[in-house]
Formats: sequence, C-alpha cells, structure tokens
Amino acid sequence: MNIFTYLKKDHRKVSDLLKRLISSPESDENDSILQDVINELTIHSESEQVTFYKEINKLIKGKEILIGAKIAHKKIKKAISIISNLTIYTPNWYMLWEN
Repeated sequence: MNIFTYLKKDHRKVSDLLKRLISSPESDENDSILQDVINELTIHSESEQVTFYKEINKLIKGKEILIGAKIAHKKIKKAISIISNLTIYTPNWYMLWEN
C-alpha cells in the first residue's frame, strides 16, 4: 500500500467514526467511539507529520502545502485536547463535530 492510499484509508476511518458519533448522539457506544476518534487522530497526525510531511519537506521546502499542513495539525492537536475532556454526558457534545 502506498502512502497516499494509507492516508486516505486513515482519513476515511476517522470520518466514519465521526459520522457514527453525529448520527446517534445518545448511543451507549459513544464514549468508546469518542476514545477511538482521539486515538486515531493522535496516531494519524503524529505519523503523518513524521513520515509523509518530512519527506514532502525535502522535496518542496517551505511550500504552501507544508504551511497548510502545519496549521491543520495544530488545529487537530487543539481539537484532541478539547475532545479528550468530553463525554456523551457533556451537553451538546455532538455539535462540536458538525464544525
């Protein structure tokens, strides 16, 4: 599997988990799904930064794609920090995913 296929698969996995959370905000499984989202985002973000963007940086130093990626990864880390403190009992927790 090449890196692009792997990244797409990873993105799809997180997207599917988020869709499950949004579609049934009262589900008993949501705390577990929420933890899966946190774990997947953390692993994906870190591995993407260390492998993919490191190699891209060698090829296209300072290009816009890298600047955008760094901004996106900062947002992901902030989101992980926020959602790490959520549970299905947090009022309107599921509305955070709609943004």
